[in-house]
Amino acid sequence: MSNAKEAREVLRRLAGRARQAPPPRFPLQTESPDTLPQDAQPGPRKKSPGQSHTIAALAAAWSANAPAFKPHRRVAQDITAAAGTLMPRQLSQLTIDGLVSRWKAVYAANTLYTRTGILRRLLSTLREFGAPALLVGKIKPGKPRPRIATDQELDALLSAAPAHLRLFILLCWQCSLRHAEAIAVTPRSYNPDERTVSIKVKGGATRTIPVTPPIAALITSTLEGDPDTSCVHLLKGRTLARASIYSAWARLCRQKQIVGLTPHDLRRTTANQVLNATGDLRDVQAYLGHENLRSTAHYIVPFGDRRVRELQQLLKFHSEVKQ
Repeated sequence: MSNAKEAREVLRRLAGRARQAPPPRFPLQTESPDTLPQDAQPGPRKKSPGQSHTIAALAAAWSANAPAFKPHRRVAQDITAAAGTLMPRQLSQLTIDGLVSRWKAVYAANTLYTRTGILRRLLSTLREFGAPALLVGKIKPGKPRPRIATDQELDALLSAAPAHLRLFILLCWQCSLRHAEAIAVTPRSYNPDERTVSIKVKGGATRTIPVTPPIAALITSTLEGDPDTSCVHLLKGRTLARASIYSAWARLCRQKQIVGLTPHDLRRTTANQVLNATGDLRDVQAYLGHENLRSTAHYIVPFGDRRVRELQQLLKFHSEVKQ
């Protein structure tokens, strides 16, 4: 969509909101004797469409129809937090640089790459409403992380982990959940008849995921607890901060002398195990619950020399060369 079309769409949404809003109520005023006649009063200054709207209103209207799994609304919220009360003409390069710097401190390379791209589109639309031409520095997309867990590492972690941490590990590995999603599994989200959990995943969608027997056994032991409390917390016996779970993970890895492995690497491990088992990237996409196949490709570890040799043997290249 071009900037002009996006600008017209933003104006249409803002006009719709204005029609839905109730008329403002003003206190009664008595006419002052020195008030000029109406025809002698200076007329209202005409403004071009959209010039009277703040960045917050424009950003909200711009992102209103974005799909739930896209981060457009979060980008709009972030620029609103940084400069929402300003008019577009008041937006400065310093504000945009500060926003991108904060993103760099908290987001991985691929997330940063996506959000800066969306920010460029939003700034292009804001220019239609008087914002200056502002720059967003180029961000390179991150390379796929090559770290996956070996069978020996998984056995070592599971054999030493207490029950609450074992459930967390199994959910991240065998169900390929993100660590926040694993913590969000509650007794209410579990269906014992179907042996499935239904949880909200990244982007706000709800997924229903079958669980393995070891996971089902651990969740079943929590069903007498608070139905809306995390099963991980119920197994521990108290509510845990997310940082406490990560600290327990780090201690367990140090205890087993496992270096450089994160909970999210367990999800990547499953992705590569599925690909090795089926050879179909679409199976990996379905297992991980991705909307976009490009997202799935980032989980796949690049082939090593050994795998290349195996593929060469599989292809059976014709070795005879006619002279």
